[in-house]
Amino acid sequence: MQYYKLIFNYETHKEYPLAEPSHDLRNRYIIYDGNEISDWEPVQFECDVQDTSCINENLGNSYRWPILSQNALKLLGDIINEDVQLLPVQVISKESGNEIGKYSVLNILPLIDALDLTNSIYFYHGKNKEHLSVVEYALKKSKVEKNHIFRLKDSAGTVFVSEKFREIARKNKMRSFDFIKVKMK
Repeated sequence: MQYYKLIFNYETHKEYPLAEPSHDLRNRYIIYDGNEISDWEPVQFECDVQDTSCINENLGNSYRWPILSQNALKLLGDIINEDVQLLPVQVISKESGNEIGKYSVLNILPLIDALDLTNSIYFYHGKNKEHLSVVEYALKKSKVEKNHIFRLKDSAGTVFVSEKFREIARKNKMRSFDFIKVKMK
């Protein structure tokens, strides 16, 4: 099966406003550690929109969290439910203060040791070269074959999805998703 790096489709960002949290979170990286969160307090995001029809399935946001609409979750639920914890967020219009649909952050639980450094393009940075930045991903196919959505232990900020996830998104015209094909070894 082919896999893809999942990103927000920024090329059409004028149609898809970026949501901003209404206040800064003390630990916005909590969703990157692969653990269930028991003390989640819903975060409020504000969108600067005049026409709420531009809100979409994958809400682009400054935290780079995967925030999906209830419609997207309904369509993708059969293949991702086992691998995610849904954390509710409130999305409101900056102008009116009205809620703009139901959304959830995907707390993606599988952190898989599947990064193939031999076939990836990457570099280390930071004072002691402690941070890994991957330019082009290659994944170990045998490690990810059973997953439709996951993160990597070595690069937990990036979300990967299966060909089946991509097919569902494309079939249902979810234009706010974009997919970058990754090498499989």
